[in-house]
Amino acid sequence: MGLAEFIRTKRIKMGKDLSMPEWAHPEMMTLNEEIDRVRGLLQTARNNFNFVTDPELVEYYIYLQKAYEVRYDMLVRKLKERHQSLQSN
Repeated sequence: MGLAEFIRTKRIKMGKDLSMPEWAHPEMMTLNEEIDRVRGLLQTARNNFNFVTDPELVEYYIYLQKAYEVRYDMLVRKLKERHQSLQSN
């Protein structure tokens, strides 16, 4: 049972409104988890960049950081869009 289903079950037992809190929506949780994962990867790439001296590795970590930054920005935009669509429903 996923967290969203667990929350729904508890709310039913408590006689509460069954509308799911926005943060517990499965897609929102998935996006937040992915954002956290990419944030960690970006931090690792930044840390590694600070300790390399080989010019090829420097270039690699610059490229990697940029790729993670673009992915992170895309995920945040997607999360904001999803947030707005849930509020309008």
